[in-house]
Amino acid sequence: NHDKERGTVDNVTLRDITVTGKPFPPSRLQGFDAEHQVKGVTIQGLRVNGRPITSLAEAHLALRPFVEGVRIVP
Repeated sequence: NHDKERGTVDNVTLRDITVTGKPFPPSRLQGFDAEHQVKGVTIQGLRVNGRPITSLAEAHLALRPFVEGVRIVP
């Protein structure tokens, strides 16, 4: 975004997300800098085309700089 002030993402849970369709595109999480990080993200109950996803690789989710503590929970 183009906001003048930067924020953080901390301790967020995303639940019961269903993705359908092909192709399944990659996604990424990225913080802005060491003071504006993405931390503690849990993705719970992610399904792609009916299949439960159990890892970041299966989710096509890349973790970029200033990201920590991201996990997939079936």
